[in-house]
Amino acid sequence: MNELESLKPMLLAKLKEIPKTRILILVLLITSIPFLILTLIFCLNELRLLQTTGYGILNFELAWTPEMMQSIFGAWGSSEMQQQVFFTYLDFVYIISYGFFGAECLLLVSRKLEGKLQEIGILMALTFFIAGIFDTIENINLLNMLDNPVSFWVYNPLLASICASFKIGFLGAGLGFLYIASIVIIGKKLSLSHFYLYIMLIGGGLILIGLFIFWNLFVCLLIGTIYFLMLFLLSWRVGLSVSEG
Repeated sequence: MNELESLKPMLLAKLKEIPKTRILILVLLITSIPFLILTLIFCLNELRLLQTTGYGILNFELAWTPEMMQSIFGAWGSSEMQQQVFFTYLDFVYIISYGFFGAECLLLVSRKLEGKLQEIGILMALTFFIAGIFDTIENINLLNMLDNPVSFWVYNPLLASICASFKIGFLGAGLGFLYIASIVIIGKKLSLSHFYLYIMLIGGGLILIGLFIFWNLFVCLLIGTIYFLMLFLLSWRVGLSVSEG
């Protein structure tokens, strides 16, 4: 344990400098291409499913029960289910894409921070990879149900939904910290007071909740709770001061 504790500061110090910022920006630009293309493909697939069947991929991931899963499969039909097998395999590529893209964004932004907040930011880059692990387990369960729509394991929907919830939670934490860190950096450059800083942080969180509530209430509550809990803990334990006044 002592050796691991001693390695932590060294690792954080290395990540502050390696890779060089210019290289990191270049890699970020390169990885943004597959990320944006795949994001567009999945968004179009989601919209198409909702318009034609009434059930999107998010409903599929958060079905929770065999009964709900059978309702989704009944609305999709065998032809649509075969298409979603392809999209689920494609999601394994997307996992790698959003994992590296999100981590690179957080690492780049964290280098603009200072002290404890910077250390937390560098560690938070791991949230995108942790989300990817849960996404992988989720996909395995989804594929099992798509391949065996009549005789899938009764706990597959529950396991897929639990993994999807953790995935969304870790992605929400990573994106939430990315937003908080960006506002802190902007606030520091503009010498914003605490009042205006927190207006932007709280207002941004409320807008986020407002957007998600039209998509899915569960996702809205999950991400909203994580965001404001993280904002509270960062304010209480670390402090988000950006100016002397």
